[in-house]
Amino acid sequence: MDEFSISLMRLPQDDAAQNILRLRAMAESIAEVPDVMLLPERWAGRAEEAETAAALDALSEICSGMGCFAVSGGMPWNDGTERVLRSWVIDDRGCRIFRSDRPHLAGEGPRACSPADWRAIFSIGEVTAATLSGYDLMFPEYCRQLSLAGARVFLVSAAWPAEFDYSLDFVVKNCAFVNQSYVAVSSLADAHGRFGGESMAVSPWGKTITPEARGEGVTSVRFRLSEIEKCAEKIPLERDRRDDIYRMLS
Repeated sequence: MDEFSISLMRLPQDDAAQNILRLRAMAESIAEVPDVMLLPERWAGRAEEAETAAALDALSEICSGMGCFAVSGGMPWNDGTERVLRSWVIDDRGCRIFRSDRPHLAGEGPRACSPADWRAIFSIGEVTAATLSGYDLMFPEYCRQLSLAGARVFLVSAAWPAEFDYSLDFVVKNCAFVNQSYVAVSSLADAHGRFGGESMAVSPWGKTITPEARGEGVTSVRFRLSEIEKCAEKIPLERDRRDDIYRMLS
């Protein structure tokens, strides 16, 4: 399997019912079924659990109808004790096969996941992928550990603050290049100026491989996985790592 296709679903922060309608229309507009659809963080708005569940049920129905996977960005969820920001992976049969609570949170609000509850890496066919939030990209040590654990595709669901819009391009390219992985970002579209950042995909060479994409819509892209090996051969980071020295710094 050398090619892996992704559709970035650029949804605004709106109530769940409106975004379900948008999502259905976007899915119908995709010419070729992707391996995975990537949705932004908080795409069902600030929904309560019942609305979030309805949004996930609709996404499951779309996945089973199309025959593709989906990564749903983090949404508020009550785990029985506290509220968390939880994302889900839905398979091509419409089943929720994986969930992940955010490990990094900015400021107060829902709690970050505990180490015992942490999950981020999963497989789609032969491809090992990791789910991240936009904020997770600010922790390169975390991204590096995901790469060392086998992740070759980073799927980022973002709600990037508009005031830091200028920095998203940099952190995404840095993550892709230093980890020699593909990185795809689905950013929350926002016409009111609260959130910024474009939805994009970046190759292991640190190059953007999608056209500029802001606002509502769909961006589809194919990854050529052999490029990961070519990049690693050209720049042998694994060979040159110095864990013996790194351990002295901790």
